[in-house]
Amino acid sequence: MTNKLLLLFLSLYLGCFSVSSQAYYCEAPNFPAMPPEGVMLEVPPVPCGSAADITVYYYADAMNPIYGSGFSPAPIGPASWVLPSGWQFIQKTRTDRVKYDFGVGGKIDLDRHTVILRPSAYSSGTISVKNAFYCQDAKKWIYSKNTVTKAVVRSQPTLTVSGPSSICSSGQFSITNLPTGFTIESWKSSNVNGLTINNSGIGTRMNNFNGNVVVSATVASPCGGSITTQSFTVSVGSSIGGTYSYGGGTYNINLPGNGISVSNSAPSIYIYLDKPAYPSSSYTWVTTYQTGNSSFSANGSYAYMTLSGGASRSLACTITTPCGSNTVTFSCYNYSSGGFRIAADEGNLNEKSFLSIYPIPTNQYLQIDNMDSESSHFIKLNNFLGQTVYEERVEGQTHIIDTGKLPNGIYILDVVNTEGVIERKKVIVQK
Repeated sequence: MTNKLLLLFLSLYLGCFSVSSQAYYCEAPNFPAMPPEGVMLEVPPVPCGSAADITVYYYADAMNPIYGSGFSPAPIGPASWVLPSGWQFIQKTRTDRVKYDFGVGGKIDLDRHTVILRPSAYSSGTISVKNAFYCQDAKKWIYSKNTVTKAVVRSQPTLTVSGPSSICSSGQFSITNLPTGFTIESWKSSNVNGLTINNSGIGTRMNNFNGNVVVSATVASPCGGSITTQSFTVSVGSSIGGTYSYGGGTYNINLPGNGISVSNSAPSIYIYLDKPAYPSSSYTWVTTYQTGNSSFSANGSYAYMTLSGGASRSLACTITTPCGSNTVTFSCYNYSSGGFRIAADEGNLNEKSFLSIYPIPTNQYLQIDNMDSESSHFIKLNNFLGQTVYEERVEGQTHIIDTGKLPNGIYILDVVNTEGVIERKKVIVQK
């Protein structure tokens, strides 16, 4: 009876460590003295601040058949795991036989043990593990010779800055959902002469600056090291930014108030200004100088200019916001002698075109075919008052315009390639 009670106690004890209840007599003849050796350990990145259970995989040499059926050495001894401070071993859930390819001549058999660990919120370090089984005759745990070690990686959160999208005088910046334990070390402005930010995150406009400033912060992590937040762009004063395009190239407008000069053989200039964050912003476009044959149209923050060979034209755009006004000028000159194909009056609008544009009249859709597949095209549709009702830059040989919501009437369609060549067509919308 005493032996039966002892065996029952050992079975329950070993069961606490997820080990088979089979008795292991380590000093029996021909019994191996050591469990199979460990090979590697897979530990996922653990988010800094998280104490949620994680699953790790421990790989060891496959069981030797001499151990006998049901023998299952595993990483479950009291000293199998050496964990970072505050971590806990929870349980081994299963063991699978897998074939693993180390890339050195085929796959080998390994025992993969699935283990649940519970990390502390912030500590890192290394995890060490050994295989083990309990010797009933010796009343002790036997461990494999080698130790498999893996460093813990604590992944850091992605932090973002929040604050005003525009500043006339001052504004408050903060970090969105800053996790517990993380602290802001410092704030950074890409232009301290235009915007300074104190340790409390208050940004102040300096020197009546007009322009965009990039704001970021450095945050100390409780898991060690520092994190730089994602950048946040704020419009300071009455800034002007955007792009202008000609001759197949696109260039940034990043010097508020400075003039932009374009001298090129391309006859078409496209200007896209950034829209300030203020809802009440307004744009005023005026021609300040022109010679030769040129034209332009503007709609809010967008303008389009065409020049024949030898023509010059200067445009000025004034953006008015609650912070004040700022003006940028565009001085453009087409030094080519040929200019571009563009009809001067309605009588020439239906001249022979390389494009196929149909149906005309249209009541729902207008299709454009045979565009150069290696070039992008700018498509614009104006009514006969000169007002733009549709515009888009497109790629590919075919494009479809939805005309279903346009009033009946006559429209002018311009299709411009990257070389500035214009195909113009009169379009009739009739429902």
